[in-house]
Amino acid sequence: MTSSQRKDLRAYITPYRIANDIRILKKRNKNRAFLIVEGEDDAKVYGEFVNKEQCTLQVAHSKDVAIGAIQELDKTNTSGVLAIVDADYEKLQGNAVVNPNIVYTDTHDLETMILSSPALEKVLVSFLPDVSISMVQKLGEQVRSHILDIGTHIGCVRWINFRNKLSLDFKDLPYERFINKDNIQVDLSELISILNVGRNRLVYEEDILKECNQLRANNPDQWHVCQGHDLVNLLKIVVPFCLADFLNPNLLSLAIKKCKLFRFDDELYSEYEETFFIQTDLYKEIKSWEVRNVPFLILRIV
Repeated sequence: MTSSQRKDLRAYITPYRIANDIRILKKRNKNRAFLIVEGEDDAKVYGEFVNKEQCTLQVAHSKDVAIGAIQELDKTNTSGVLAIVDADYEKLQGNAVVNPNIVYTDTHDLETMILSSPALEKVLVSFLPDVSISMVQKLGEQVRSHILDIGTHIGCVRWINFRNKLSLDFKDLPYERFINKDNIQVDLSELISILNVGRNRLVYEEDILKECNQLRANNPDQWHVCQGHDLVNLLKIVVPFCLADFLNPNLLSLAIKKCKLFRFDDELYSEYEETFFIQTDLYKEIKSWEVRNVPFLILRIV
């Protein structure tokens, strides 16, 4: 399915439609649980931990639809349905929807939750010829620190866009245009210039920079400020930069070529283990939901 076809499909998916489909299916098996997730990638990852004999995964294709579906189901007191949604910026702002049948990611989104786990180190192993634990840990620490620092700059601009409803288009960001690959410094002025292209109502650089500085001065949790999509894309810039401390020039050249073709997103999804997931608050909240909603089961993990 192409991106345009997925977009057309999402236009027909409403909270009422998702809720109604679940009500119909529940008539066949009233004790079956349903887990609503935002997107297909979420379904791929969370699906590894779901008890498929007791629970059905439902993709809502957006956060708003997932939350709206739960609210629709609440109107008819439909039990046994839980939604997992990304925290995004609502938790930072303190305005997340509170509902006993909605749980949030520990960090900004699923990708940031994965990157904060040892799944990152498992992926980085393939770039090192000598796989010593200490070397992998050191590389992981450096990569994680750099993507968070860069991602926080971008994330603050995204946060300003979100809370001020500026409608800036972050799609297909050309990261290499505003990040210097030699010292991985962010040029926020260039980023704002890129975001202004094609807009009738320009955002003023001075205003954005001032607000970014104010946000960072409050030391917000970087894992909540950064968007996972940004951090995953930043790996293609940051990993080669960090590997320069570990590899000789010939091996580094090969690693850089590998990075260009490497699917970091797919590799991170596949390396996210059950042992990492059970350490999260999200896992604990799902288990608590199961205790409150007997006989419904979401997870296969005890």
